[in-house]
Amino acid sequence: MIKATSNYYTVYDTLDEHLDVVVADPSQTKAIGYAEVKNDRPDAKLLAQLRRAGMIAESYIPSEELRQRRALVRGRKRLVEKRTDFKNEVHALLDKHGITYDWDPFSVNGRDIRAGEDVSLGVVGDQSIESFLSIIDELTARIEELESLIEETASSLEEAQLLMTIPSVSFYSSLLITSEIGEIDRFDEAKQVVSYLGLDPAVRESGDSRTEGSISKRESGELRWILVQCV
Repeated sequence: MIKATSNYYTVYDTLDEHLDVVVADPSQTKAIGYAEVKNDRPDAKLLAQLRRAGMIAESYIPSEELRQRRALVRGRKRLVEKRTDFKNEVHALLDKHGITYDWDPFSVNGRDIRAGEDVSLGVVGDQSIESFLSIIDELTARIEELESLIEETASSLEEAQLLMTIPSVSFYSSLLITSEIGEIDRFDEAKQVVSYLGLDPAVRESGDSRTEGSISKRESGELRWILVQCV
């Protein structure tokens, strides 16, 4: 038995060839967090005791194919986020030097305007903005490569094609949704999917008192993010 961590796939795959492996969900295995002594040996002993008593909340282990799809859509998201960071650096640099503009500094036309108007930010500033723009171009090229693979992959999946019949659901969003949810038949009812998405309200009950708070935000943040984007 192992705990779900950022690199548990490799350990799981290696052990699973020879043993019956259970992956414990740390967020649901509360007893570990309450232990007075915190190190690997007591944790391992406590996990073994909980497993023997059938009290381990098991993590879902996606297939290798699903892992690859997740890596694909998550990788694209990370690159877009990095590109946004560098675009913000460009905006900040122009603002720092008091440059006002109504043109897109990242477009071909915008770059020509900046060069043509001889907008100088000084030696360091000019070099910095050119470096940022170069990185943005490289990230854009890598993003486009991933998007081509995403479109190809989504086109081959019936469930992704069905999702794309919904307005505003694209190749990317349909592949992200299906890869993050995984095998849909692991859920017995729609409420379980809503809970997995973290869209169910957090409920606190004590005696006759019942309080419903904001959404629980359990599990996949990527799923909640893409649903907001689609809406």
